[in-house]
Amino acid sequence: MSTEVRELKRELQVLRASIANIEDTLRRLEINGNKTDEATTTADSQASKDGTVRDRDGNVIAIGCLVQFLTQGRISSTCGRIYKISSNGERATARDSFGNSVSRAPHNLRVIAYNG
Repeated sequence: MSTEVRELKRELQVLRASIANIEDTLRRLEINGNKTDEATTTADSQASKDGTVRDRDGNVIAIGCLVQFLTQGRISSTCGRIYKISSNGERATARDSFGNSVSRAPHNLRVIAYNG
């Protein structure tokens, strides 16, 4: 597969994640009447019914996303790029700038950027 095809596929995945975020925000605003509901945000942080995985703020986590680690762990890094999401949506694994793998529950992550 050519580099251009891989890049286009990655960009399409990022676009789909962005669209899912917009749709979810609109849905929440319509349901909550423009109020932030902490219970809704917490429920959305795990894998939702459509299979998307969301961070603490309700943003979709996708492969290639740059995320901030909100909790301390064995590795002292503060951010990394997602390369794996468990099939049940309970863990997302990122690689930091030193090449270390860091696995966190989605609610312990914050999406910083969607571009790779």
